[in-house]
Amino acid sequence: MKVLVTFALESEFAPWRRMHGFVRLANTDFTAFDSSYGDSDIRVVITGMGSERAQRVASTVLDWRPGICIAAGFAGGLNSAYRGGDVLVASKVRDGETQRTFSSEPRLVNLAEEGGARRIGTLCTSAYAISSVEDKRRLGRTADAVDMESFFILNEAHERGIPGVAVRAVSDAAGERLPLDFTQVLDDRGRVRIARLAREIARSPQRIPGLIRLGSASRRGAQRLAEILETTIETLGGELESHLQSAAASVTA
Repeated sequence: MKVLVTFALESEFAPWRRMHGFVRLANTDFTAFDSSYGDSDIRVVITGMGSERAQRVASTVLDWRPGICIAAGFAGGLNSAYRGGDVLVASKVRDGETQRTFSSEPRLVNLAEEGGARRIGTLCTSAYAISSVEDKRRLGRTADAVDMESFFILNEAHERGIPGVAVRAVSDAAGERLPLDFTQVLDDRGRVRIARLAREIARSPQRIPGLIRLGSASRRGAQRLAEILETTIETLGGELESHLQSAAASVTA
């Protein structure tokens, strides 16, 4: 079984990469890594931040024809029940601009929840960073968490008949202001430019405590996300093996 997992940034992927024997692919137009887990072939793709980049990369990498697509990474919390570092699995994913909504694959939601993720109702994908507590409160009337990529990745998969799910770690809780609009420090591939980030911090050193808090929650969340992805994919591989054994038994009976 082929499993495609996407992250916006390599920092979101880093703990899982350390846990597993991922090999970086050469000669691709995007950053990608391959590994295997039992009978599962895993491909991780770094899309860059933002819906446009995510959709463009997804439309290419899905030519690999995975059996499952998982949109992973960080999300902002919109519901006070979820704290920084919590990992969420979304029953539904919605485009914040068009309000188009579709459901995640129920079995994948169940597996991620069994692996330790907290099930939520709706993950909203926004075209821009949701930074203020006031904007989070407004959006939180209809969604539990927000990101900038999942809808467009999973929509590409959905249109090709590939089941998918969004599994996201909370980097900033509902009551916390995002200390920086990270879309302002990205390069043309959606990656954070360290020099730009340093300049922004130098201009506004009062952001430092918020960035430290964000970094701490992100590290906890990325580590927990890696563990849940590992468990979920391991279980998927076991289910596939059981299915094949049952099918073989029925043929020989």
